[in-house]
Amino acid sequence: MSFILEALRRSEKERRRLESDDGSPLLPPGEQPRRRWLPWLLAGLLSLNLAALAWLLLRQPTPDPDPAPAVAAAPDTASARLADLAGQPAAPAAKPAPTTALPPAPLQPTVVAAPEPEPPWLFELSEEFRQALPSFQVGMHVYARQPQARFVLVDERTVREGQEIAPGLQLLEITPRGLILGFRGQRFQVPLQ
Repeated sequence: MSFILEALRRSEKERRRLESDDGSPLLPPGEQPRRRWLPWLLAGLLSLNLAALAWLLLRQPTPDPDPAPAVAAAPDTASARLADLAGQPAAPAAKPAPTTALPPAPLQPTVVAAPEPEPPWLFELSEEFRQALPSFQVGMHVYARQPQARFVLVDERTVREGQEIAPGLQLLEITPRGLILGFRGQRFQVPLQ
């Protein structure tokens, strides 16, 4: 029992030694106090970022300002300075010709070409047509907004729009959903997943 009492006394002495003058416990060397404010700070910053992102995404786009009226050109003083340096008299600056308002052109109805119908999907075509198609395997499909950046990898070969995939089978267009091909005068789509 005396061993237990002695251990308790040593522990009490150690605790008192580690306490500061104001009664708060001192931390052993190498330990840092907990930062209880850090999670609150991170939560506040995250909330602020989310609010800013929502504001940017949900705000209405501002309308473009009206174009500024045309301003008459100012006389060219640079040519006068160059002429002074060269020792020659400066040529007078040409005055802009007065502009006359042209009557507005009569409005003519614009002819809008009807959109080309979407070609049928390959599975919608006849069995004979599908059997006549040369076989090919698409390994990669890359669609971009700029047509020159689009390509597909067919049978380990890079093919771009307008090129032949196989004899008689032409790649007409690369779309986000697949390919538009042409074979024997028939346009059709091949879906890619």
